[in-house]
Amino acid sequence: MLSPGDGPIGAPLKTTVPPQATFSPRALLAGGSIVVAASVAAGFAVPGHERAIVLIPVAIALGLGIVALALTRFELFFASILLVRASLDAADLGSSALDAAGAISVLFVAASAFWLLAQRTEGAEPSPTAPLIPPVTALFACALLSVTVSAHPLDSLFEVVRFGTLIVIVAVLGRLVRDARGLRLILLAAIGSSIVPILVALRQIAGGGGLFTASGLDRIRGTFLHSNPFAAYLFLMIT
Repeated sequence: MLSPGDGPIGAPLKTTVPPQATFSPRALLAGGSIVVAASVAAGFAVPGHERAIVLIPVAIALGLGIVALALTRFELFFASILLVRASLDAADLGSSALDAAGAISVLFVAASAFWLLAQRTEGAEPSPTAPLIPPVTALFACALLSVTVSAHPLDSLFEVVRFGTLIVIVAVLGRLVRDARGLRLILLAAIGSSIVPILVALRQIAGGGGLFTASGLDRIRGTFLHSNPFAAYLFLMIT
């Protein structure tokens, strides 16, 4: 029922829309830092703490932060994944259930799939990486077919699924790298990802710990599980 102060009959009523909550990047960073610090403190507070007890709460806190970043700033999410991926093998806890690299791959593929679907608009320019999708997909199909003749099909399937993220990466790069700013962000993240592996490698050279030993030959491996992937990674960074 209208009161006399509501205006003449037939006039639209004014409605007040409550303001949406917004969070500044500083607030998100401060909150995330507090959560990570609390997680580390909780892990070290356990008597006789092991590496898993400390790393698991940190991984959960960082995972929640990455999810929030994927929902708000996908380009920064992609750059963050690129930045930390080369260092994730060092966090392996010896269990497939606690495989940080595998968890990041699944998260990346899921977030990227939703983002790519949201980017599809009628009349949009084709992605510059679109011609690369068919050959990469064919290579993935061959790798998937090889699982049927593998002596360890489950392990092979895990590796093939990780390899499948390459298709998503190619598709996402075609949408992100459209100008100098996007290219600069991706290149900075890629080059920045080498800082931690190189520091770990220098420590291995100086102290001799964490080396990969095969046939009596000790080789540095950085944050990687094997020296060969580390060498291939460094070759890309040098290029």
